[in-house]
Amino acid sequence: MPSPTTSPPLTAAAGLDGCTCTTCHAFATFLLDQGEELRTVMELLGHSTIRMTADTYGHVLPARARQAASAIDRLVGEEGTA
Repeated sequence: MPSPTTSPPLTAAAGLDGCTCTTCHAFATFLLDQGEELRTVMELLGHSTIRMTADTYGHVLPARARQAASAIDRLVGEEGTA
């Protein structure tokens, strides 16, 4: 495992010596699914670029886009019936 000085900020803040790929992947996926900003996840994982984070965890973002579209549909539908 990496030392705390080379660990991503998320594991260093938690006082852990490192992060398994599975743990970090689950962490990032959960945060993105809950609507956290991609840049915040990037910083917590210690990625050097937002592209790295987007390329790795971008599969979560289409579900968020569908949820946003549904919210707009509900809003427009409510306005159309008022």
